[in-house]
Amino acid sequence: MCTNQPSSQYQNPDKGGIKFPCGYILVNKRWTSDPVGRELAKRTKISYSDAMGFVDFYITQECPVIYFSESDLKTKKRECQEKVSKLNSVSSSKGLVIATWNSNVLSEFSDIQEYATLDVGLLVIPVTCHSQLPAILHKLAVEETKSPQKTRKGSGQGGTSLGEQVSLLTNVPGIGEKEAKSLLQRFGNIVSVCEASKDVLENALGENLGTKVFNFFNQPIT
Repeated sequence: MCTNQPSSQYQNPDKGGIKFPCGYILVNKRWTSDPVGRELAKRTKISYSDAMGFVDFYITQECPVIYFSESDLKTKKRECQEKVSKLNSVSSSKGLVIATWNSNVLSEFSDIQEYATLDVGLLVIPVTCHSQLPAILHKLAVEETKSPQKTRKGSGQGGTSLGEQVSLLTNVPGIGEKEAKSLLQRFGNIVSVCEASKDVLENALGENLGTKVFNFFNQPIT
């Protein structure tokens, strides 16, 4: 994501200035030059908007999404918390936080996860890098279309619906719906899956699939 973001990143969305075309994911205009936008456009219809303020994406009209990079978590802890609070105020029930989770920001991720889930009541979805955003946003949009009335607030750690968590885990190569459900049944939620050791995952899925899951969430960013 571009590091030189305009001051509008801290402003509330201008709902009157945002158009929500049916079936589209709205993308903040500051993502225009980022490969995430181009890759997302290959998966679904998108529309850029300069009226979204601090919100990065709208996967539906009622589901704004904000994203925190490794740099955000390391250097902008206060700003990250402020954005989570703002997200809570502009979304009636379905705001989502997506944040980088890797060995470089373990404590920082835990801090924002604790604040978002326990203090504010919003779900935090971990990704190893922002190149995973297109696949995850598309999956979430599909789930929202299937179940538009589901709420995430107050649901606790990893507290999105089972279907959404299964859908997210199937982004891991070799993991289908059956394996994803097995993982969630054993670990409770997607965040616990991300935090599991390689040995634990191999015991749960076998050496081949366990290694794939571990590598997906822990491989270094190049």
